[in-house]
Amino acid sequence: MRYLKICVVFIGLVSTLLAQPMKLNFNCLSFEYTTDSAYAELQFLFLGKTMSYVAIANGQYQGEAIVDIDFQSQTDGSRHFFFQRHFTTEVYADTIVANKSNTYHLLRLPLPKDKYVLKLKVADANDTANNIIKHSQAVDMVFNNNIVALSSIQLLSEFEPSTSPSYYSKHGWEYFPYFSNFYPEYVNSLSFWTEVYHTNIIGENMDFVADIAIVPSNQLEVLPKEYHSTKTMKTLQNALLMNTFDISDLPSGNYLLKIEIKDTQNIIYAYSSLFFQRSNPSVMQVQTQSVENVPFDTLKRYLDYMHVIANEQERAFIDKFKSEEQYEDGLNFFYRFWNTRNPEDPQAAWAEYYNRVLQVNYNYSTLRFKGYKTDRGVCYLKYGPPAEIEPHNFDGTRYPYEIWRYYNVPNGQVNVYFVFYNPDKVSKNYRLLHSTVKGELQFPNWEQEVQSGGAILNSEDEEETY
Repeated sequence: MRYLKICVVFIGLVSTLLAQPMKLNFNCLSFEYTTDSAYAELQFLFLGKTMSYVAIANGQYQGEAIVDIDFQSQTDGSRHFFFQRHFTTEVYADTIVANKSNTYHLLRLPLPKDKYVLKLKVADANDTANNIIKHSQAVDMVFNNNIVALSSIQLLSEFEPSTSPSYYSKHGWEYFPYFSNFYPEYVNSLSFWTEVYHTNIIGENMDFVADIAIVPSNQLEVLPKEYHSTKTMKTLQNALLMNTFDISDLPSGNYLLKIEIKDTQNIIYAYSSLFFQRSNPSVMQVQTQSVENVPFDTLKRYLDYMHVIANEQERAFIDKFKSEEQYEDGLNFFYRFWNTRNPEDPQAAWAEYYNRVLQVNYNYSTLRFKGYKTDRGVCYLKYGPPAEIEPHNFDGTRYPYEIWRYYNVPNGQVNVYFVFYNPDKVSKNYRLLHSTVKGELQFPNWEQEVQSGGAILNSEDEEETY
């Protein structure tokens, strides 16, 4: 789920956009179409009070937005799919009524199965200042025909059985998307659907189980059973999975909506998750599970997560934490570590950091390395989400690379950036090439390096620790 207004949320990654005066909410979701193709569903909600309106016939008013869409293949940077659409608002009697009305539009764009970079430009056709919203994001539209797969998770604001087919209906339902990953106190239900593909791989006309749960993103809390649901379904080529959770008593916090597709022997065939936040100040927080109850291997993994932000002395302890006989010392170290960072609420400090680890593991893990072991993951854990990510994909003459920009970092520097590049051109393991942050790797000739194309290297020839 992506939320484009003043900011864009990328499953935990926030990028600030200057989008004045027009503002909109935006989702981009991926679904399978045929065995060879997929389609992107682009959902736009234009905020009425931020659009410009012009007088048309009979003294009425109407707004218009121009949307330019470019899907660029990540596997073949020369392949682009361009679209342009003009979206108009309804016709209003006056601008006062118009300003109180938002406009919803939806596009379904079929594309070959591939990984893309979506580049979006949205302009208010009646804005003389020519302000343009620009946005880019990675879009994965690869659905392997030989494995069970899940589409994007569609959060729903409203839905009901469709009485007649329309462009805004699907699978027999009329629906209105939920345009955020934030659930305020006055929203008391979370509804979603996702599409499950190729379940006939499990077996023809057999039962399979969809295991659905809301879990705290820090995984240190235990939620009541009403936040867990299982559905038994029959295997089909495609199946629709829908569910609604009552979240009126869900405390404030960061959560994951988790979906697992299993057979009747509890073997997992597919997994997906979606991060969301809940604000519910009138509900007491649930009790947290004590860290001292975790097994030795889990504590060891937690300490390894903390290695990235530890000082030299703390890293020395983590490196020597090898045996179960050190368990009590490890627990004491864990508590001291987070109490030093936040004496008032060390648990909150750990929960926030652990959530970042989940995010980098989701976004940057490779076949051999968990996300927190990669250069991009380390940067995210040390400095947080960048203000802007500028992707540059492989075009046959240069290495793929990304520029991460930060407005400020903890050492007091402002307007700094990191350059990550992919020297093997295949894996997701982008290496740090250059940074303007003091103490980080600096290679002033980085532009010459990425433009060189260079020899193909193997960046994934080491084993992953966890």
